[in-house]
Amino acid sequence: MKRIAGLLGVAIMLMTAGVATAAEITVYSGTFYDVLIDPAPHLDVGVPNPGGESLIGFILKIRNKSGDPLLDPSGFDGATGTRLGFYTLDPDLHHQHFGTTPTLNEEMPGNVTATSIDTHFNFLAADVLFVGTAPSETNGLAPSIEPVDATGPFAGMATVAFGDRLYGNFAVLGGAAADVDGDGDPTTWELAWFAVPGHDHLTPPPYPISTTIYMNFFTTGFNPGEVIVGNFTVPIIPEPATMSLLALGGIGAMIRRRPK
Repeated sequence: MKRIAGLLGVAIMLMTAGVATAAEITVYSGTFYDVLIDPAPHLDVGVPNPGGESLIGFILKIRNKSGDPLLDPSGFDGATGTRLGFYTLDPDLHHQHFGTTPTLNEEMPGNVTATSIDTHFNFLAADVLFVGTAPSETNGLAPSIEPVDATGPFAGMATVAFGDRLYGNFAVLGGAAADVDGDGDPTTWELAWFAVPGHDHLTPPPYPISTTIYMNFFTTGFNPGEVIVGNFTVPIIPEPATMSLLALGGIGAMIRRRPK
């Protein structure tokens, strides 16, 4: 009985951990800025169904750790010279759009296509102060079977596909202007939302994979900032409820096997 009680205690700890707020994951640490993503990417974003792409979604943030408020991030250059912004080696960035030529608004939440199944920058056109290269994407490089979830009178014209790059050169009114989580923290810029496949969408049947996203951009505030060059891998992470069920299932199996 003590062994069973101990196992149940482990299960409760796993279940509690599943619902607790975890720390953000730092995927890059620079001199002035850290790049962070959600503690656990959201599984099956958009419209979950057996015929979809099982997309994983997450927010990417840039945080000023320097203590200098003049470095609070609000400028992004992922388009000048050799700077590529965010990119993947295979077309793994999922996009939803109208037609084949994205517009400035189409890469922002103000557009009906910029939903959870769409990779896009995470601020509004009204917040833009400067545009050298409009927020842009490459798309149409690989087909997608994800159902569209755009709304409005033109929703039927929306299409989905995979691309390999999200880029631009622009400045906004301040990183807090894109404060999706409502924390009001001006040191953190919630720069972009990413939607990537949860399986190999290029080689049927689908096999579980991880997606590597590469970064090559300059970010700044009112003082000179820094160039960020690096990459990170998005793992396929079970949902908290799944972790809890796995824990309880394992305990049940161990109880059934315990000697009499």
